Amino acid sequence: MKIVSDLESSKIPAGGVCAIGNFDGVHLGHQFILKKLMEVAENLKAPSLVLTFHPHPFKVLYQEKEVKLICTREQKNKIISNSGIDFLVEIPFDLNFSKISAREFIEKILVEKLKVKGIVVGLNFTFGNRKEGTAGLLKRERKKYGFFVEVVKPFKKNNLAISSTNIRKSLIEGKIENANEMLGR
Repeated sequence: MKIVSDLESSKIPAGGVCAIGNFDGVHLGHQFILKKLMEVAENLKAPSLVLTFHPHPFKVLYQEKEVKLICTREQKNKIISNSGIDFLVEIPFDLNFSKISAREFIEKILVEKLKVKGIVVGLNFTFGNRKEGTAGLLKRERKKYGFFVEVVKPFKKNNLAISSTNIRKSLIEGKIENANEMLGR
């Protein structure tokens, strides 16, 4: 896997299939999205891209709160790398970037910079200023920009929604086995 932190980089191939998210913990839900990404990319004979942000947006937007991440950047990158992804694109996240509208994110980053062929996201995925962008917006814009969108339903195990928030909660409460079960490791 190649890690790219510059959207201007010529290392990022056009026509890739892209999963977008923070992927903190790379839990079972994230792993399910990555598996779907790999399937779609393989079927289309296209490169697989994971688009993520550094530092985590919570660290920038909620500086007054102590946000504990599940894993370090290095751990996250290693887990994603082990899934067989071709490229990890880390967008530097700061207050200026946080002000980009959802439509601008689609047009400027996904279409102009990455020239994506397809996008894979979770059902609850949000993006853009004030989380105005959703999987639904991506689906509505797909024909205009010529990409397809695969929306992955929330992953549940034992009737519990797998999420980074639920894993953090389990860890804070000392329920390590629950957290490990949601992480899949």
